[in-house]
Amino acid sequence: MFEDDGLGNWSQIAKLTAGDARPNDNFGFSVALSGNTALIGATFGNTSAGAAYLFQDDGSGNWNQIAKLTAADATAFSFAQFGASVALGNGTALVGAFFDSFGIGSAYLFEDDSNGNWSQVEKLTADDAAAGDQFGGAVALDGNTALIGAIESSGAGGAYVFTQFSAADFNEDGNVNGTDLTSWQAGYGTLAGASHMDGDADEDEDVDGRDFLIWQREFSGLGPLSSFSLGPLSSFSQVPEPGSLFLATTSFFVIAWRGRRRLFASSANAKH
Repeated sequence: MFEDDGLGNWSQIAKLTAGDARPNDNFGFSVALSGNTALIGATFGNTSAGAAYLFQDDGSGNWNQIAKLTAADATAFSFAQFGASVALGNGTALVGAFFDSFGIGSAYLFEDDSNGNWSQVEKLTADDAAAGDQFGGAVALDGNTALIGAIESSGAGGAYVFTQFSAADFNEDGNVNGTDLTSWQAGYGTLAGASHMDGDADEDEDVDGRDFLIWQREFSGLGPLSSFSLGPLSSFSQVPEPGSLFLATTSFFVIAWRGRRRLFASSANAKH
């Protein structure tokens, strides 16, 4: 770590190393900085699956490791290159793994629960993923939007934009309202392969009463219940059918990251 003294003089203030450092981990392959927090990738850490490390300034100039991030589905010697790209901002970390699944690539989102506990909340992949795309070769974060590069997509490269939506925002317009309820009604009864826009709020690929309860809670503005867990559907005695809707009183809040569009660029034009 280097710091400007305010007079244009830069001096080293810290050397950061992983708490479990091993030879050839490639610690420092990628770096990101947000406020008093640093994120550093180590593509061969975690037994060659890759890792990323979070460090924080304690306010007295001492930088300490606060977390080690790894993919929930990591396997030893997978050479997924997790940590090849990193981004950091507003309690969220984004880590690319461009050689995941033998070069298809992926990116992982981690969030801080506001108590210093970082956990994986989403694995992002391209809707049109193909072998060798190297999705996750570059990543960036800005608020609730993530931008992820796929170095070899279609042979020319591409980039994907993902935006964060409330789980019950089925039409992904940034609002939870009656239009979303209409989407749930239209999709109700889908037993397999349902998408978010079909009314699937809990990402189990069907559209049922659980999804309505999530819509109800978000529409009512009750917000998240961190301690709430959704039990079997049979435990809800008043889940409405689409033809006889009324407001229920139990649900929970989920955040889902959804890809909105893919960006291509060439010297002549740009496709959206």
